[in-house]
Amino acid sequence: MQWIGYIGVRLIGVIFFFIPFAALYRVSNGVAWLLYKVIGYRKVVIKENLQRCFPDLPESKIDEMVWQSYLNLSDIVVEVGKSLSMPIEKVKARYVCKNPEVVNEAIEQGKTVILSGFHYANWEWGVQTLGMSILPPYYGINKGMSNQLIDKYINKIRVRGNMKLIETKEFIPFLNENHDKPGTYVLLGDQNPSNTKRMHWVDFFGIDTACNSGIDYLSRKYNFPVYHYDVRRIKRGHYEVTFMPICLDPQSTQPGEITQKIMNHLEDIIREYPPDWLWSHKRWKHRRR
Repeated sequence: MQWIGYIGVRLIGVIFFFIPFAALYRVSNGVAWLLYKVIGYRKVVIKENLQRCFPDLPESKIDEMVWQSYLNLSDIVVEVGKSLSMPIEKVKARYVCKNPEVVNEAIEQGKTVILSGFHYANWEWGVQTLGMSILPPYYGINKGMSNQLIDKYINKIRVRGNMKLIETKEFIPFLNENHDKPGTYVLLGDQNPSNTKRMHWVDFFGIDTACNSGIDYLSRKYNFPVYHYDVRRIKRGHYEVTFMPICLDPQSTQPGEITQKIMNHLEDIIREYPPDWLWSHKRWKHRRR
């Protein structure tokens, strides 16, 4: 069965190779329409999340953002599919890092950096290309897929841009051994908490929200400065990335403080243009006891 899925993914890469971007976004429009009108993929979750964060907006505006969020999702899907057959240099040309020197300066000083990202706009192209702008080594965490053939293939695509992948179960032992060596670890800061005993509670859109404590904990333990890479969609298929400092002296903070700063930053970004966040996440499935 794994071969069927693997062949399907490889076939997408071959087909998308022959489709120019202009036509590809017509495909994306169709995918968004299917998800919205026919499949209704997590439509209730998306709408409820938007209503929770923007309670003062009229329903018509919420419905408009629901549709735009499907367009964002479908654009990401087809862009990732297209990148399966694109040279990494062409992906990077569409994903421009404006100020990598902000992070590189810290690495040149011998520091290890945590680079926080969000599920905002096309984060996958960032995973593939940021290592071409940031000084090595550049590490990402691989949680793995159930289909090992697809997982191996996708990982080959991801490491073309100088990323080194570390398996989830090997991450903490690797970090304990290499924490004193300069480099960058990219972690998504808006993941739902997997460890409910260690999660942090923060204010996010005025809502009590459970968050993963990993970035906060690791940065304070090793005094790793935390930066974020802001992604903005300039137009379809073109993005700009700006590196922003979140906390440069983590050991001076209290537990949970960095997590709150990260989520404050995410809220500011979302308020600028809400549809580009991945609203299909069940972001508030945890409740504080």
